[in-house]
Amino acid sequence: MRAILSTLEVAAFFLATVYLPLADVITYYLAAPIFVTALSAIVLREQVGWRRWSAVLIGFCGVLIALRPSAQTVSWPAMIALAGSMTFAVLMLITRSLRATPDIVLASVQFMGTFAFGAVLAPFGWITPTPGSLVFFAVAGCISVCALLCGNRSLKLAPASSWCRINIR
Repeated sequence: MRAILSTLEVAAFFLATVYLPLADVITYYLAAPIFVTALSAIVLREQVGWRRWSAVLIGFCGVLIALRPSAQTVSWPAMIALAGSMTFAVLMLITRSLRATPDIVLASVQFMGTFAFGAVLAPFGWITPTPGSLVFFAVAGCISVCALLCGNRSLKLAPASSWCRINIR
């Protein structure tokens, strides 16, 4: 299920960027921690205090301000970006529920699913990268691997609702 959700989330992101400015797609994806926090209370029965609920509300208002709601924000491309953000949030909740699973298993299954999807679609739009581009791809790949491992590890060590944490003292 995680491999399918991960693949759908990646596909939704790239599909949305075809039709929307990158800044708008990223703004939709910035709502994912809000969804994770809200859903963690419902799905995982995690304790979400008033501070985190306040952060969810403030974050949601920030997303609305950044998107400047209009007719364009309810278009199909926008709904694809929103669905991708929600898919990512569900992926994080499932990852949290699988915290007893070894890190390498979680990461490997996710990589294999996304790789298989890319391998199937690559022939239809393949552009041979330049040697310079390959360096950027390698660096981006290393950063992505590290980010995935860190994200999975963080969900093992802390509640999913802490993704939207603010410190109020």
